[in-house]
Amino acid sequence: KKGRMYVTPRLLGKKAEEAVRIVDRMGLQHRVVSRTSTSGPQGSDRIIVSQRPNPGYPLAADGVVEMIVSK
Repeated sequence: KKGRMYVTPRLLGKKAEEAVRIVDRMGLQHRVVSRTSTSGPQGSDRIIVSQRPNPGYPLAADGVVEMIVSK
């Protein structure tokens, strides 16, 4: 796997647990960050509102996809 490149998937608008499954299946690492908000879904229904790197960006096999969720 070392040296292999992946295309970052589009995770925006997906539920957090679904997005984590997608990234895990690809063999990439992930970090989920909560953004404090007074409105929006709670718990497992949290939605990805932003991600780094952006969808379509090349990412090395040991790269980390950061997902920001509504809280």
